[in-house]
Amino acid sequence: MENSGESGEDSGSIGTTAFLASSSIASSYISMQSDDMEDDPENTDDSNPGNCDPLQGVNMSSSSGPLREQDRFLPIANVAKIMKRAIPEAGKIAKDARECVQECVSEFISFITSEASDRCHMEKRKTINVQCR
Repeated sequence: MENSGESGEDSGSIGTTAFLASSSIASSYISMQSDDMEDDPENTDDSNPGNCDPLQGVNMSSSSGPLREQDRFLPIANVAKIMKRAIPEAGKIAKDARECVQECVSEFISFITSEASDRCHMEKRKTINVQCR
């Protein structure tokens, strides 16, 4: 799976801050589809209607069922690519380690987004943006 915004060159290890600030990774996550995703109309809506927790897939206003794993987590290929940058070239990453980091990173992003959303709601703002304080 190639990302259109990346040249394929390895730029060394990448930290959490760089990962979150990297627009090429964020934009490729938003615009990229996994190889195993089906091309059906149900996969086109990325909105979060109502009071839905994206990681739990529980909509407080109606029972729509749990979200699929591919809708809850960052793509495993993207997570593995970032992990490979942090280990020696000859190093290997176990499948369960990739899956664990995938879940942790997705939970972290969800937490940060939730906190930012709460803050925007308290400040009566509609857009989450970067504010250095």
